[in-house]
Amino acid sequence: MIDMLFGIFLNRGRKTIVFIDTYSHHAFNYALFCSLFCKIIRVKYIPILRGGNLHHRLKKNPYLTKIIFANSIINISPSKFLKIKFKEHGFKCKYIPNIIDIKD
Repeated sequence: MIDMLFGIFLNRGRKTIVFIDTYSHHAFNYALFCSLFCKIIRVKYIPILRGGNLHHRLKKNPYLTKIIFANSIINISPSKFLKIKFKEHGFKCKYIPNIIDIKD
């Protein structure tokens, strides 16, 4: 966690956007602290929704999920299901699949 926060701090002046892989279990806390730190030092960030149980986290921890997902530029989901669930909870979300056709 310290390495992640230190990396964000060192690169804060580079007109950077931080991409935060966001999982639903214990690693959720890393995303929480990284997003809070980004907000404090005014760095924009985009969570990438990786956790299959994030839709449960939205229900169980609405306050914590709001801290992360309401303050992001956009939330990126590789799953249509998560995109729908995040939109139902009022969060901006864009679907970008993990598989991209080589022609594209």
